[in-house]
Amino acid sequence: MRVSPWFAVAVTVTLAVTVTVGGCAHPPEHSKIDVPFEVPNDWTAQALGEGEIDDEWWRAFGDARLDALVDEALRSNPDLAGALFRVDQAIAIARIAGADELPQVGFAGNASRSKSLFFAPFNDGPAPQRLTLHNISFDLRWELDVWGRVRAGHSAALADAEAAEAAFHGARLSLIGQVVTTYLAVVDLTEQVRIASANLDDASTTADRIEERYQGGLRTALDLKLIRTDEAQARATVAALERQLDVTRRQLEILVGRYPDGTIEVATALPEDSPAIPAGLPSDLVRRRPDVVQAERAFAAAEQREHEAWANRLPSFALTASAGTTSERLNDILDLDFSVWNVAGNVAAPIFQGGRLKADSDRAQAVASESLTNFVAVLLAAFAEVESAITAESQWVDQVDALETAVNEAEGGLTVSQDRYFSGVVDILSVLDARRRFFNAQSSLNSARLDRIRNLVDLYLALGGGFEIPEEEAS
Repeated sequence: MRVSPWFAVAVTVTLAVTVTVGGCAHPPEHSKIDVPFEVPNDWTAQALGEGEIDDEWWRAFGDARLDALVDEALRSNPDLAGALFRVDQAIAIARIAGADELPQVGFAGNASRSKSLFFAPFNDGPAPQRLTLHNISFDLRWELDVWGRVRAGHSAALADAEAAEAAFHGARLSLIGQVVTTYLAVVDLTEQVRIASANLDDASTTADRIEERYQGGLRTALDLKLIRTDEAQARATVAALERQLDVTRRQLEILVGRYPDGTIEVATALPEDSPAIPAGLPSDLVRRRPDVVQAERAFAAAEQREHEAWANRLPSFALTASAGTTSERLNDILDLDFSVWNVAGNVAAPIFQGGRLKADSDRAQAVASESLTNFVAVLLAAFAEVESAITAESQWVDQVDALETAVNEAEGGLTVSQDRYFSGVVDILSVLDARRRFFNAQSSLNSARLDRIRNLVDLYLALGGGFEIPEEEAS
């Protein structure tokens, strides 16, 4: 019975595809990693409730301008767009790595025309001979992934893609945090400029009153010089704060992807409302923190590459097949009766390569061990950030309360010192000292309010800020 060469190649392709698809690689599972420390059931600083973090937690500030700027940054920030393109690159690399799991099929075709001289007995001379050839061929090669080397490489690339995706989510969370904190810094500096300007106005008013009394011989030149010095220092403080405000405005504009012209609009005061302390448990961090997920995926990829390096030291098996035809007439190559074909199997095994493969296996094992230690370090840092932010929350509340009291007392002290000075009871130094205390207390209170909100933002980011991989994939 005559076997069609096309049928032989088709059977080989079908067998290869069937076996390959049945063993296609998948991303490595999120396996449990034993860490060299005990993870508590709850946070040691303060127990938090259970629940999920709102993905748009910053909207709890109740500031429409802030909401719009965060949305704008997520659309237009070039660094975030670059992180997304890195995800696309990782996905493409994973597809490249997975291509070796499938049969490699190629096609070749060519046409040639040649002339030669034919010498034969009894001819008067050489006879010219012309030959035209047309040929096509289909070639197939497929590696039998007996040891899982190809699948391990593909699985590692898929884990890299997942790590890139986690990195993108980390960049997204970081960008949101930067926009929120920079926006609040602009609001704070706007308020600081207002406080400093009010201090300057008060110093100028006091200086004018003292100068009037100096002209009337009721105050000394020393009093006038001291208050004018205080006025000049207040003016310098205003200028420094305005410069810092301008720089911070431009930083915010860069974050949202605008031209940094320093004209961005913000609220006039820090928000009264703020997100509630988010819920969460220590065990949640392995699926809520993008950097922890990224480190775990990097470890999973390194383990797969360790297996790939091990398999490189073993024999490899492959199937090859080809079928084609050669004809002097072009229309003959369209006939499915292929006249040339072969199907073969081959095996190749490394025997001596100077220790290269063993060294590469050792390197892959060391990379996996390093990735594990890096995962532990990232996890420890994540735990520390959450614990510190939880502890700091109550401390910031106490500090803000104390500074509010200080502002009230300092304001009263300034009023009393000015009244007593112009009554001739105290000297000018008491007024200057009271003014500095009042200004510093106001400035410190505003900064403390800003830092408390920043700490709350840090807590949301430390807990993952709404990012979460499916619970069934985490452990």
